[in-house]
Amino acid sequence: MNQSHPPVEIIILDNDSNDDVISNMSISDARIRFVHSDSNLGYAAGMNYAFKKLREKTEWTLFLTHEVRMSSDTINKLFSIDLGPPESPVLQIGPTLALLEEDKIWSHGGRITTTGGARHNDHVDSDSRIGWLDGACHLVRTGALVKPIFNDSFFLYWEDVELSLRLSEQGQIVCVDDAIAYQSTNTTPNYFMSRNRVRTWIIRRDAPKFISSLVYVCAQIVRDLLRGHFETAGTRLVGTIDGITGNFHPEHYFRGR
Repeated sequence: MNQSHPPVEIIILDNDSNDDVISNMSISDARIRFVHSDSNLGYAAGMNYAFKKLREKTEWTLFLTHEVRMSSDTINKLFSIDLGPPESPVLQIGPTLALLEEDKIWSHGGRITTTGGARHNDHVDSDSRIGWLDGACHLVRTGALVKPIFNDSFFLYWEDVELSLRLSEQGQIVCVDDAIAYQSTNTTPNYFMSRNRVRTWIIRRDAPKFISSLVYVCAQIVRDLLRGHFETAGTRLVGTIDGITGNFHPEHYFRGR
């Protein structure tokens, strides 16, 4: 709310938290509305659900997760960039993400590896290739969005990668060097790392990256078995199979992490 570009409308989604935090909040600002889902939709479907609740369709929509903190000039710096020519406009803008506790950069956008992995750029480098932006905090040109915006089948993790890859086919995606936002972050659970990595390349019909990802995940499973990490190996295996079939087994989220 303290940004130099004030929002037109804010939707806060209670993704079936059951902690009564939102129900006990009292905010008089007319721009803010609370919506509630009857089940945990995950990030992808949750963001889609909240976006549909917007009454005002502005040129840009900011997607923000609950733990992110922005500097007061973050939005101003995001909009200070050249938004590109009409034939190749900027469709997605993100800040450089720093760790909330350490003030250390952990994501200056991300890149796709030769084996089909998704890696964060952990330092600011204007020459870094930005292949995708982290879903924690990013602006998207509303007119470029289709419904659903994010692929609901991902639930958590890699849905931001898949969205950026789609948008980059229509225009530019940019991570702004000096626009800073802060977030506490964790590693991707093994189930989602295996499932959604494989799923991404199936959806995009990218056979080389699908095969490379499959080989990579299988090598991890073999390594886990050799080390006696049988539960982790099983979690990766279920995730890989679910990535291929499109099934989802959320009970494996916390197993073998």
